[in-house]
Amino acid sequence: MNAAVGLALFLLMLFFNRPLFALVYGFDGDMLDIAATYATILSAYLPIQLLIFSFNALLKIRRNTKWILFASVGASLFGLGLNFVFIIGLGFGVRAAGVTSVAAIFAKLAVFVWVCRKEICIVGRRFPIYRRKMRALVAGSLPLMGQELLEGGVFAVAVTALVARIGPYELAAFIVLTHVLAFAKLPMYMYGSALLTLVAQVADAHRKADLALLPKVALVLSASIYVVVTAFLYGFRAWLPAVITGNANIVEVVAAFLLWMACAYFLRRAPRFINMRCKWWGKQSLCCTAQRW
Repeated sequence: MNAAVGLALFLLMLFFNRPLFALVYGFDGDMLDIAATYATILSAYLPIQLLIFSFNALLKIRRNTKWILFASVGASLFGLGLNFVFIIGLGFGVRAAGVTSVAAIFAKLAVFVWVCRKEICIVGRRFPIYRRKMRALVAGSLPLMGQELLEGGVFAVAVTALVARIGPYELAAFIVLTHVLAFAKLPMYMYGSALLTLVAQVADAHRKADLALLPKVALVLSASIYVVVTAFLYGFRAWLPAVITGNANIVEVVAAFLLWMACAYFLRRAPRFINMRCKWWGKQSLCCTAQRW
């Protein structure tokens, strides 16, 4: 299923990136050419990333998460090295940035394929079983798919499109803010992923006391770390953006809006921990989430 969705997104981005950037983001001229060039190369990133999601889930279920850490760190260092050589050293520009990003994530996928090589087995006579499982999976995950599509897709695209129409400096500042705050959001992603695995285990064991406690612990720990990291970023708000960009106008906008965007990210991520808990209580999930928030 991830491969099919990834292939559809790949074709969409490959053939329709220029109209997308022109109509939705209002790009034209050189900016449109640069964005289309980068998107054409980076379109291969989408199916690879979706396949990586599947391997991440498999390794968490198998409790073999060390390979997630090794592959992620290795791919990041590999991509950083390629960027240093081709962009900083040889000055190849935006095409090199796209190629190095795809190469790094492909290396990560290659590690997962090698580690899970014994788990990858597709048998022709089992296709009726595969179809039943896929239908059940789609039916059970439609609410979460809708949430992710609205929040991570439609909402994110709409906000970025609005910022892009304000001006290029504001768009650049918005992107820099996203990268700077990615460090603060890491604990939320880590505890969120760990929570999914642990909640599934205690739910199967019918340990309702632990089921109620785990999201609270994860929320407190991740929120505490997020606040500490955000305070550090805010304290160095005039210096940290300069590491990413040398443009003084962009640095000024980033410093002015860092705290507001950090608050917005916190309010977006916190309800997910409650939702993870609620969805294991069957029909009460949507009602419980609505009442709490």
